[in-house]
Amino acid sequence: MKKIVVIGCFLCGIFAACIPVVDRFAPEIDTLSPLRDSYFVQDTIRLILSFGDNDRLDSAIVTVLKIGDTSSDRQVWNPTITRRLFGRRFDDTLRIVIPANAPLGTYQMTVRLFDLAKNQTARQFQFNVLGDARPPVIRQLALVGLQRDLAGDYLVCRQTILNLVGLATDNIRIREVKAEIAGVFSVTRTVNSDSVRFDGLFGRDLRIPSNVPDNVRLLLVITVTDHNNNSVTRNFILWVSCDQEPPQIRIQRTEPQIDSVRAVRLFEGDGFRILAGTITDNRRLGRLAITFNPIGERRDTVFRANLTGNAVQLGSLLDGVIFRPPANAVGRTYEINLFAADSARNNAPPFQILLNVIKDEPPRIILTETRIGNQPVTLSTTQANFLPIGEELRIFGKILEDRALEYVQIFWGPASNPTRVVNLTASELTSLPFDLSDPRSVNRFVIMPSGTTPASLEYILELRAKDTRNPEVKLTYRFFTR
Repeated sequence: MKKIVVIGCFLCGIFAACIPVVDRFAPEIDTLSPLRDSYFVQDTIRLILSFGDNDRLDSAIVTVLKIGDTSSDRQVWNPTITRRLFGRRFDDTLRIVIPANAPLGTYQMTVRLFDLAKNQTARQFQFNVLGDARPPVIRQLALVGLQRDLAGDYLVCRQTILNLVGLATDNIRIREVKAEIAGVFSVTRTVNSDSVRFDGLFGRDLRIPSNVPDNVRLLLVITVTDHNNNSVTRNFILWVSCDQEPPQIRIQRTEPQIDSVRAVRLFEGDGFRILAGTITDNRRLGRLAITFNPIGERRDTVFRANLTGNAVQLGSLLDGVIFRPPANAVGRTYEINLFAADSARNNAPPFQILLNVIKDEPPRIILTETRIGNQPVTLSTTQANFLPIGEELRIFGKILEDRALEYVQIFWGPASNPTRVVNLTASELTSLPFDLSDPRSVNRFVIMPSGTTPASLEYILELRAKDTRNPEVKLTYRFFTR
């Protein structure tokens, strides 16, 4: 029995080997790098595919068609790629360049894969083709025939003609080239080529106008635009440097400070100083002279200096220089004139300062209001004033001073021995006028009762102020309780 079974199996194996095997399994397509949603003309479509089959691969056909277009459009761009394949697995990288004239829109890519048994599989992909996004390219663009400063800016003058050299190219076609300085000129050349040379393109039309001021920087912008409105720009900084401009004198800070018409009130005996200011020129300074004299009289030169560079700080140059009228100058006006010239002998408009010399008056103590027990009263400086015991005296007012206070003092108490209740020195009196209601001062006064209050009690209120030059000023009030 065992022998019969073995013989039967052997015969079955022989018959099975003679029956042909039919491949009924379709090949497979795997995407290793997917397509993008959109491409621009002249982009390269790159798609990595993996082909596989259970037996043997035969071929792959890739077609690209524009969706919804006519046959005439398909003739513009309708690529078909055929691959011969071998083996059971094959990785393929497709690279398809989109031509510049490809119609824009949505495309469908179809990949058909065949095995040796003519089984097939198809995969479809969609993508959009967009217009040209590549801007033109500018090569070796330069301004010729001009000098440059240390910063690399091009030095120009009024009526200078700007000459350009270089080349611009585009992957499709250039539409226009524009040269512009905002507010000065704008010149456009229309072209229709994939390349254009700048040499002689604008002729003599790029000219710096005669009304452009000196010592200003201008921005020249060159713009190249293609037919799809892609553009590229290049900038050049131009420095208008014609030495036809005079220097400029500016004074910011003086002591005392000048007003908007360059005048100042100067107290007798004081001096005038220039603390901050500049003299500038578009190229190079030359000299400075300063005169100081009574107005209307012959000018007296009191300072001279040769200047270098294009800017000078007056605060440093005139450090230690004091303009001081004589002691008998009260009521007169003196003038200071600054004269500056550059290296090309262009003269700046004279800068005049007027010093009106005035007398230094002593301080003035002014009481604007006095109250006793919240009732307004008028105090007398020549007669005694009534102030009941326990009632509060309040004073309001200011101490006026032209220059600076040396001290402020207030005395209050019995007439025989008043107490100094306020003693402010110059360092505490920098803000003028001084307000008597200042927290550092005292403006409330009371005659306090005592166990042995006499029938009549005399108190004194005395305000004293002194400036740095005049004698002390006093304001005295006397008070009786009854």
